[in-house]
Amino acid sequence: MTEKHTGEYCQQGQRIVSLEEKVKTLFEYTDKLENTLEKLDDTQDKLREEIAKLNKTISTLQWVIVVAISALALARTLNII
Repeated sequence: MTEKHTGEYCQQGQRIVSLEEKVKTLFEYTDKLENTLEKLDDTQDKLREEIAKLNKTISTLQWVIVVAISALALARTLNII
């Protein structure tokens, strides 16, 4: 083999190593992104649960307010207050 061929093989080998490192880095980023997405999915599920609880609490509070207003209106009508 000539010196030129040896140099080309060396350059190609370096390029292959560089590309392998880039691919490895991309796989690491992909793994990190997948983990982040899983955490986001879990957080979104928890948020949905909390929103559902909040909606139920608001509905209950609205019901209590309506009952209280109705009771006050009835009390006024009957001249209790």
